[in-house]
Amino acid sequence: TRLLKKGGRLGFITSGKFLKSIYGQKLRQHIHRDCTLDQVIDLSALQVFGGATTYPILLMFHKEREEKPFYYALLRKEPETGKGSLGDPSDLIEHLASQDALLNGIWPPDGERQPLMQKLSARAVSLGEIAERIFQGLVTGADKVFVLEDRGVNTDGTPLAFSRVTQRLHEFEGEVLKPLVIGSRHVHRYWVDDSGLVLVFPYVQEDKRMALLRPEVLQHTFPKTWEYLLANRARLEGREEGRHKGPDWYRYGRSQNLGKFDQPKLLLPYMTRRLSCYFDPLGVLYTVNVTTGGYGIVLTDPKPQEYLRLMGIINSRVAHYWMRARATVHQGGYYGVMHQYLRSLPIAGIAPGDATDQNINVQLVGLVQRMLDLQQRKAQGGLAPSEMQGVNEAITIADQDIDGLVYDLYGLTAAERRAVEEATFR
Repeated sequence: TRLLKKGGRLGFITSGKFLKSIYGQKLRQHIHRDCTLDQVIDLSALQVFGGATTYPILLMFHKEREEKPFYYALLRKEPETGKGSLGDPSDLIEHLASQDALLNGIWPPDGERQPLMQKLSARAVSLGEIAERIFQGLVTGADKVFVLEDRGVNTDGTPLAFSRVTQRLHEFEGEVLKPLVIGSRHVHRYWVDDSGLVLVFPYVQEDKRMALLRPEVLQHTFPKTWEYLLANRARLEGREEGRHKGPDWYRYGRSQNLGKFDQPKLLLPYMTRRLSCYFDPLGVLYTVNVTTGGYGIVLTDPKPQEYLRLMGIINSRVAHYWMRARATVHQGGYYGVMHQYLRSLPIAGIAPGDATDQNINVQLVGLVQRMLDLQQRKAQGGLAPSEMQGVNEAITIADQDIDGLVYDLYGLTAAERRAVEEATFR
């Protein structure tokens, strides 16, 4: 921008990831301080450059600070050749947005003519305000070593697991094996699949923190696990160009969030077609990484009914509508739940002393518990076809009733409810 004269204009094509990321914050601040956005044409949902995934945008601004809205357009689908039009109007989203959208790091930005999005936030607080922690899956640096297939127990009750690295069964001490789920594959709305996977977790709680089990403890107390780790020592020491060599060569790649999983929490997948979450009330499920594992949410208020209430809101059409409007939608309708968007998700119905909201919340918790019971009954199997049909119909009705209560919490009119329904139908 130093090459531009006052009022001079610049337009170019670039990756739009800097608009959302932490590393792009200083660049966004620089543009906001010295320039005025004129237009942002968002092509990030399209494969503009052949097979390369680049998330391109067209960025146009001029060198002069003005407080006026800029034009934003998001093209969700490439126009058909020779048609001359976009086809479905929902494939094009366009509106005027505030210059401050550059600083917020939330894209697509709220439009100055988007009263519904503004209304969803008006009676709500952000998820980040009521969550003690929103955290990502564990980073082992060697998932093929630490993630194994659960193969039950042998004749004397010793846990067995199959390793993809060694291509054979190994015995383990049960204390070091944790049930593992892959968020994008196993975590759904109100239910979770049995993944058949376990995580080797060589850590122990010491003084309110997780500490790596010392070699002598592994040798004497967990000899089977130690034998397996020794069989993979060369692979584990070779991570990150040998940076893991030393006495703690079997540690995970990163130490963040080691002590976050063994407590009640909500689990959410990162890559999804519909915003989904599941309540892990016993704190037994673990995940790895963010793109495959997703997020865990621990609330400041740890009461079970608060988790159930929040699960109903996150699994509703309202939350899906809000999140999908923010995210970059990829081929097949999938989108990634970015951390900053998840923290900003508006959560309604927590105003103290509001009798109407309190009554709705009581009903919401009851319906969510019914949904959990129905999903559990369905998962147990053994139902006759007519019984399964009845359970599925009850699930559909409960889902619709939950959406209705969430609409009430956000104070949506009939027209606004129809807008949410139409936008989230596909």
